[in-house]
Amino acid sequence: MPFDEESTAATITGKMPRINLCASDKMRKAMMNFPVSIKGVLVEAGRVALLENERDEWELPGGRLEPGEAPETCLVREFAEELGVVVEVARIIDCWLFEVLPQREVLIVTYGVKRRGQGQFHLTDKHRRFGFFTLHEIEALPIQEGYRRSIRAWVGSPDQRQ
Repeated sequence: MPFDEESTAATITGKMPRINLCASDKMRKAMMNFPVSIKGVLVEAGRVALLENERDEWELPGGRLEPGEAPETCLVREFAEELGVVVEVARIIDCWLFEVLPQREVLIVTYGVKRRGQGQFHLTDKHRRFGFFTLHEIEALPIQEGYRRSIRAWVGSPDQRQ
């Protein structure tokens, strides 16, 4: 079966009637269209910075990647906006698809970060609360497992201790 420029196709043949499993490029893009959220794990004195969101869940600081923006730039911008501090992005830790609401997925990408300077933290109106938590305390918080996994990976990393 020939492929046309507007679609990719697969055909099942045999005893069954011919079935065209075809998705246009536009349809495929719509099906795979989801926002990307860049989050940072910041550890100071053995405690991790977390923010409480409007869903009463704790999350890592960070936010949506803007069109044309590098993930590292996004993270520096988000830390400045959300907490009023400057961070240096060390390295990527993890990524996963998270279903934030039924049938609404977000690609989460986490990075390890380090604070530059000793600027004061301040909370904006985007979040309810801000705090630093130990690994033990985080286990009892309402927080997505992917965040816990990223936190454990960064806390155990030699990059974080440098």
